[in-house]
Parts: sequence; structure tokens; C-alpha cells
Amino acid sequence: MITNVFQAQIKCFKADEGGEFHKLEPYLTKHGIPFRYFRPATPQQNGVAERKHRHVAEKMRCLLFQSQLPLVFWVEALHYAIFLINRLPSPSLSHKSPYQILF
Repeated sequence: MITNVFQAQIKCFKADEGGEFHKLEPYLTKHGIPFRYFRPATPQQNGVAERKHRHVAEKMRCLLFQSQLPLVFWVEALHYAIFLINRLPSPSLSHKSPYQILF
């Protein structure tokens, strides 16, 4: 999708050694994309992703709490949290939204 839609190449794929991405390794190698692992139990090596994950989880919990919905709606709250994050302006993007920057 990145190549077809955005005419861009993936420069590097990073993951922990959890195993869920091992099946991608032959594909990435075939297409010349380096596959790098983080050391186990060192989330600080993946700081940006960890902070974004915490941001999404906090927004999801906030939406559930404020709407007083039961926890069974966590998937819908997660989708809406990501939708909001992608469309709200960010100071780090010159007050543009990630959606605006991408499209």
C-alpha cells in the first residue's frame, strides 16, 4: 500500500522479538527492506511506538469513561480514538493533522 498509494519505499522494519513478524522476514528480504529486532524486554529502544501506544490507550480509556459505556465497547473506542488522533492538529506538525499531512 505504501508503494502503490504514496509512491514511497519502506526504509526499515523494526520489531521486538515477539515472533508475530517473523513470517514477514522473507518478504522484506526479497524486497530489500532491512528487518531489525529490538532486544527483548527493552521497550525504551522502541520509545516512539511505546509513547504512541500509551497515547492511544489513554484516549481510548478516556472515551469509554466519559461516555459511561461498558468495557465491551473497547474496540469501537479504540477505532474512534485513532480516528480522532489522526484528525486533530498537532503542534509537532505545524498545527496540521496527520491526515492532512498524509493526504
